[in-house]
Amino acid sequence: MIKRLTILCFLLALLQSTWAEVVVLQSGKTVEGEIVLENEDVVMVRDSEGRKFQFPRVQVAEIIVPTTVAAQEETQPVAVSGKGNCALRLDMSGGALWVPSFGNGGFGAVDVQIGTRQLAGHRLFLGGSVGYQAAILGKAYNFLPLMLVVSVPLLEGKHAPELGAALGYGFAIKTPSQGGLVAKLDISWRCQYKASSAILLGAQARFQQAQVQYTETIEGKDYQSTLGRNFVTLGLRLALEF
Repeated sequence: MIKRLTILCFLLALLQSTWAEVVVLQSGKTVEGEIVLENEDVVMVRDSEGRKFQFPRVQVAEIIVPTTVAAQEETQPVAVSGKGNCALRLDMSGGALWVPSFGNGGFGAVDVQIGTRQLAGHRLFLGGSVGYQAAILGKAYNFLPLMLVVSVPLLEGKHAPELGAALGYGFAIKTPSQGGLVAKLDISWRCQYKASSAILLGAQARFQQAQVQYTETIEGKDYQSTLGRNFVTLGLRLALEF
């Protein structure tokens, strides 16, 4: 019986030693045990015998975490990033509209984008977009844009500028006879407030080709014709990433 208790105590001590943290002081001395208090001012350690040692933070050179815990901490972010690599964005914009030789007005657009959060270990949004954009120029000209989207941060960190571009085709809805090439360029400030969520605020420029119906009155008679026009817009942008 005594022999069994001795072996059990030895195994418990060995297990506790394996999981114990080690505080290394500036003097080179080490204290092994459980960290019970740690802040900017002090570090308090409780050893295997229950004794507590308190050291000023400035005297602590390093705190060594057990290997098994460190391994879990290293592998966990990789697993999370792998599962959450797909991103959904709601991109909203609005501002001024300019159509050369036709007039000026306003516009509004909403795009739903699905793509990647990162590529080859770097933060990069790459995916597709479907949306709706309306140009107000005396009357409404509506388009359904389908685009390929790419967006790249210019700096590292949770808060950084980001440059984005998109190219595709904008299908005309009702008023124009047909749509055409659509493209956009935006520069935004990215605010990452969660691991998988961010807000982007900035400016956006759009270009949309279209064939529009034009009515001209000559000697009291109305004549309709179809003209090619380029819709150029510039406005503000708000995007939410999930």
